Amino acid sequence: MEGSEQRPNPDAADRQADATGQDRSQIIERVEEVATIGKRVADEAIVRVSTVTEQIEETVQAENMRHDVVIRRVPVDRVVTEAPGVRREDNVTIIPVLEERAVITTELVLVEEIHLISTETAEPVEVPITLRKQRFVEEREPSQGAPTTPMSDQ
Repeated sequence: MEGSEQRPNPDAADRQADATGQDRSQIIERVEEVATIGKRVADEAIVRVSTVTEQIEETVQAENMRHDVVIRRVPVDRVVTEAPGVRREDNVTIIPVLEERAVITTELVLVEEIHLISTETAEPVEVPITLRKQRFVEEREPSQGAPTTPMSDQ
């Protein structure tokens, strides 16, 4: 143990009587050990941790989709009993155009249809982009001779 010491205990006196009845004092000293704990600062190294961001130029390739519509007018000129609805056949959307004509009787005539033909084309494009990438950097510096002083126990 650090800092051990021995101390007498004066209160530990024992009194005994001998066979003749006289008091005979006998002092027996006891020894006590006391432990103390201390702290001290040890030499330390300085550690710096940081991240570094780098920029990397790259070219990304992708396809740019374009949607084109061609309008074509198709004459029909046919009498119908009721108005047909908009319909789709493959990639063509058909929109009926109607007209009422006065005759001895009123009849519904399909004058024409509008055909919208859809086509899609893909064309490659190259777009330059900047990517960021981080890496870990660790620097160790020895201490500048830091003293090793004991710290109090307060």
